[in-house]
Amino acid sequence: MTKARSFALALCIAVALTLVAIPAAGATTQRTDASGVWSWGENYGGSAFDLGKLVGGNQFFTGYEYGGWTGTFTGTSYEPFEGIIFKSGTLWAIITINFTGTVFGKSGTAVMKLTVNAPPPPVTMGGRWVIVSGSGGLRHLHGFGTWTFVNDVFSDDGEIVLYSYADYDGTVWMH
Repeated sequence: MTKARSFALALCIAVALTLVAIPAAGATTQRTDASGVWSWGENYGGSAFDLGKLVGGNQFFTGYEYGGWTGTFTGTSYEPFEGIIFKSGTLWAIITINFTGTVFGKSGTAVMKLTVNAPPPPVTMGGRWVIVSGSGGLRHLHGFGTWTFVNDVFSDDGEIVLYSYADYDGTVWMH
């Protein structure tokens, strides 16, 4: 083997070992199960729901809500959303969860994207969530999972939905 080939082989091995070591050195937490309750509505600061265009029997909408989180995620959130109610009655939406709170005892903010899939009533709604960014103590937070709507809680007179809530579960980690 020539000196040039030996040097190239040694360089390739050094680069490969470095690439393997970098992710291992940066990993601070193993993947962990996440679970808890996500609530939203009037008890958390309100919400707004605005109907947009009606196109071919499909109703577009936008809005926002404020929420609260218990379990793996502990904190509050501001949640703008947009979606469509199809002529069939199926609802589909995207919610941007702007979370402020703690995960693994670390405080900060995180942004999650959450999908809403709701077949026509009386079938319940649910969807998926994924963490897209974080800051402060949550700047290295990653994760994904699912959520399932559980129930609405009404005022004593039954006129106002005070809040709604859903169970969430998934996997989170710091890296």
